[in-house]
Amino acid sequence: MLLTAAALASPAEAGDGVVTTASGRIAGAVTFLADGRLRAGDRAVAWKDVLLAAVNADGRTLPQPHCLRLVNGETWRGRIVAYGDGKVTFGRWGIHGIDKGLVRALDFIPNVPAGMDEVATLFRAKLRPLPGTVLWIDAARIAIDSPLGVLTVPREGTTRYVFARAGDVALPPGQDEVTLIDGSILRGRARPVRAGLKLSHAALGELDLPSAAIRTIRRRPAGTPNVTYLADVANPSVRTRPLTAGTPTGRLTVEPPAAAGARRGEVTQIRIEAGTVVRYRVSVPDGACLAACVGPGPRSRGQAALRIRVAGKLILEKKVSPGARPTAISVRLPAADEVTVDVSFSGPVRLPCAVVLGDARIVRP
Repeated sequence: MLLTAAALASPAEAGDGVVTTASGRIAGAVTFLADGRLRAGDRAVAWKDVLLAAVNADGRTLPQPHCLRLVNGETWRGRIVAYGDGKVTFGRWGIHGIDKGLVRALDFIPNVPAGMDEVATLFRAKLRPLPGTVLWIDAARIAIDSPLGVLTVPREGTTRYVFARAGDVALPPGQDEVTLIDGSILRGRARPVRAGLKLSHAALGELDLPSAAIRTIRRRPAGTPNVTYLADVANPSVRTRPLTAGTPTGRLTVEPPAAAGARRGEVTQIRIEAGTVVRYRVSVPDGACLAACVGPGPRSRGQAALRIRVAGKLILEKKVSPGARPTAISVRLPAADEVTVDVSFSGPVRLPCAVVLGDARIVRP
């Protein structure tokens, strides 16, 4: 077992930003240096070492009227100009024609309600969804080949048209993913410059992204380990133990929440209350490492016991006391297909009592 500890800022103390590397987490205002490095607080970090950076994580947004969603997981906020001849014309960072084979969906309003994901369907705010193939779109109308024939309907009142399902959205090796404060998600090769990033994008060319526009950066440099964040593992099994008969306790909370993709690429914290066992279905090769920043939950009064098991084997046991400073952990894992995190009371039952895992991640060799 390998266990290292260092005094790190908790998520609540992170201030203006956080930079995560394979070996730890550095809190402080994030700035971009002319020599190609990032600065987090008073520490400079080489670009090759950065896995994730939260630059402006305060939740503010810059509204855009429409959204173009690509099958690779990118999201472009801007203006849908038109569609025809197999291309979507989109206005942002200039006017661009995007092949429809790259497009998953067109959102005609800023925030589309959940559940509107059926392929080849035009969703409307006050009318039933209209199945069919969109033929063309202009500034005011949409033509669709529907079961009722070719119909021309107004754009006004339309919420979304879905071209295809999402493809493989995993970040490929050698790629960077930049989330902007307007909600756009862009992928390409990024490099820091003074006060921002230059992003080489396959469709948009080279973009200059000022630091004030950047929310987060997620990286998978070529030749570096692949990283999976526990907060992004879908549908973990959560089991709670009652304090007394009929009195349940325990709960799992993830911040930021996963709704509407708000969490993607952001610094995350998993709050697990005492009396909770969480099982994550995730492939773990032999020699992988589980790293996180571990601390007590906000306003915790009880001492908690944190236990991490892989394939039933106890990998880490740690007591987490109220008011303790967060510490970094890094433990090597055997090959398995699940990771279990168990938080219980260690001593007298005092509520609230919880453990927070900051940026909990599995780093594969």
